[in-house]
Amino acid sequence: IKLSPSKCIIVDSKAPLTSFQLAVACNDDTEKELLFKKHAAAVRTHIKALSANNYQDSVKQYSSPPFVILFLPSEMLYSSALQVDPTLLEYCATSNVYIASPTTLMALLRLIEKGWQQDEINKNAAEIGVLGAELHNRIYSFVDRFNVLGKTMEKLVATHNDMVGSLERRVLVTARKLIKSPGSKAIPPVNESNVDVRVFAEKLTKEKEIKGI
Repeated sequence: IKLSPSKCIIVDSKAPLTSFQLAVACNDDTEKELLFKKHAAAVRTHIKALSANNYQDSVKQYSSPPFVILFLPSEMLYSSALQVDPTLLEYCATSNVYIASPTTLMALLRLIEKGWQQDEINKNAAEIGVLGAELHNRIYSFVDRFNVLGKTMEKLVATHNDMVGSLERRVLVTARKLIKSPGSKAIPPVNESNVDVRVFAEKLTKEKEIKGI
């Protein structure tokens, strides 16, 4: 039974019926009891065969749980076998076979489907967590480089202003005292930089956003 495009569950409906049908039709109590015992033994044998068949190998293209559902088309088929052989459920569990009746099959299928849905949710949450961690690391790396750039720009501004002061004190003050040649222009003062690194960085970021960088 396909519960999704990529997932399926194996349900076997070839239930042993012969001994059960004979027992229901039998009027002799001793014979009836013997037939019900044969029915329980047939169900156990069928469970063993299902466990040995390894049906999952035939549906490798799908994701399938590691068990098979044995569908018994009557509640009496199920209850009569359990009444004779109470260890049948435990044997099913160790054989990776689960018995379902008309009243429990749909509930079991829905339970499996809900489990798969929850598994997908958990898987998606894990992927989101990985992507979030990767995004966090990238943002951290970007901010760290951005801070280094800001400090470098601050040092450049400080170095520029220091050179302006040195140029004014050591070079231009003397140059202006020299006799100017006819038609020469006066040497203008060299201005210090008053660039605000934060304002510059904000402007650069906005330009990148406009360009889609």
